[in-house]
Amino acid sequence: MVYFISGLGADERVFQFLELPGIPVQHIKWLKPEKYEKLGYYAARLISLIDQREEVILVGLSFGGLVCQEIARHITVKKAIIISSIKSREEMDWKIRLAAFGKIYNLVPAEILKKIALLTANFFFSIENEKDAAFLKKIIEDTDSGFVKWALNEILQWQPPNEQPQVVHIHGTNDQIFPFRKLHPPVLKVENGGHFMIADKPKIVSKLLLDEILRT
Repeated sequence: MVYFISGLGADERVFQFLELPGIPVQHIKWLKPEKYEKLGYYAARLISLIDQREEVILVGLSFGGLVCQEIARHITVKKAIIISSIKSREEMDWKIRLAAFGKIYNLVPAEILKKIALLTANFFFSIENEKDAAFLKKIIEDTDSGFVKWALNEILQWQPPNEQPQVVHIHGTNDQIFPFRKLHPPVLKVENGGHFMIADKPKIVSKLLLDEILRT
């Protein structure tokens, strides 16, 4: 079974444009995080949503890629695939590291963070048309503000496990959130793909994803 984990606060709608014929898919839905819960403990709780009696392939998008790697610390997976995500703190842009160091985001109310996200999303997600802009806006509006603030903190403070699972990394060369130039190879690149390429370049992403799912 292939389990999909969406991005920060998003849901399975972000995967709706993928074409994976014949592939059984389950979408892991977010649980409400406990107060001050660390990402590793949160990921461990998500394991209850996974049937380990069969082969497991994890696919994590953006923040879901971090969660995917944390889950793979605890259970045996056939493959872990991350899309538009990172494998280490070294792959974070310096601006993100600066925000993590200063922790200024902790002073900003969750609702304000959400409004900022709405104002800046088109740039950071490399949105190119009104349809994608409206789709992304709807996803952000439907996202729980408290979850966003918790997840943002966990992204900025994330420390990868010492024994990192091997992951397949799919990433766009025009990603404004996690710049391609910062990534450690190997990476399967999508030319001119932005952080929202899961929706605006679904055919290319689908092909790379399907090849990896079917590869033994």
